[in-house]
Amino acid sequence: AEGLSAGVVVIHSGCRGGHTRSHATRLLCQALESLAPRAARAGIALAIKPMRASSTASCPSFLHRLAEAVDLVNRFDDAAVRLALDLWHWADEPSLGRLLPQVSEITAIAQVADRIGPPSPGSDRLPPGRGSLPLESVLGTLLAAGFRGDIECDPVGEAVEEAGYDAILAETRDVADAWVARLTTKQEPPRVRVVSGS
Repeated sequence: AEGLSAGVVVIHSGCRGGHTRSHATRLLCQALESLAPRAARAGIALAIKPMRASSTASCPSFLHRLAEAVDLVNRFDDAAVRLALDLWHWADEPSLGRLLPQVSEITAIAQVADRIGPPSPGSDRLPPGRGSLPLESVLGTLLAAGFRGDIECDPVGEAVEEAGYDAILAETRDVADAWVARLTTKQEPPRVRVVSGS
């Protein structure tokens, strides 16, 4: 995010915890209002991460619509409160196309992993190119619309474990480097991190 350089903290809203959606949203906003000035002083962006409902059996987020998360970030109008766009959740979401101009302006980090089929709690986060998501196309559109945040490739799951982390990280780095070369010929290339959890 412009004016912030120390890093990004991805925020999961958590479950509603028995609250109504409006009250849960109010509690999240109160927490962000409290944290945003401190984050700004530290140069850190707080990035809200929405997740599709079909993939959240463990309930890390009650924000299940991308438009809702975009509205929440826009409500703050604060460089310290941004969006974390996880393409594993949203790359094939029909609403993404019309939201991309707004999303490109408010996203601090784009998280990249591929998948086959719809998102579900048991779906692997595959390395880019091993699934069916239009990741390169979406990233290209995002960059062309003005996105200047970080890109984080984060494959994880059984397929990653079976192939071995070193091999997957090298493969993912090669794909990311090829994308950057193709997508950023006329602009400053984004910072791309390749990570993998267990």
